[in-house]
Amino acid sequence: HIYEVIIRYKSNVLAGINSTFVGLANYLLQHNLVNTTVDRILAGGELLFGSQFEMIKKAFPNATMVSFMYGTTEAGPFAYS
Repeated sequence: HIYEVIIRYKSNVLAGINSTFVGLANYLLQHNLVNTTVDRILAGGELLFGSQFEMIKKAFPNATMVSFMYGTTEAGPFAYS
C-alpha cells in the first residue's frame, strides 16, 4: 500500500494527482491514522473540492498542498534527497 511506502522511506514530500491523495487520506482516516512526517503535497491534474482538501489536511496536518499545472504529474519523480 502507498502508505506503507511513505512510512518505510520516511517520505516528507508527495507528488501525484488529487484523487490519489483523496483516497490515501480516506484510508488513513478510516484506520484512525494521521501522518505528521509529510510536509509538502504536490498535487494537481484534477479538480479538488473543498471537502476533499479538508480530508487531506486532516490526514496530513503538517503538509502544505501545492497545486501543479495539468500535465506535470505524468513526468514521474523529479527529485530525491
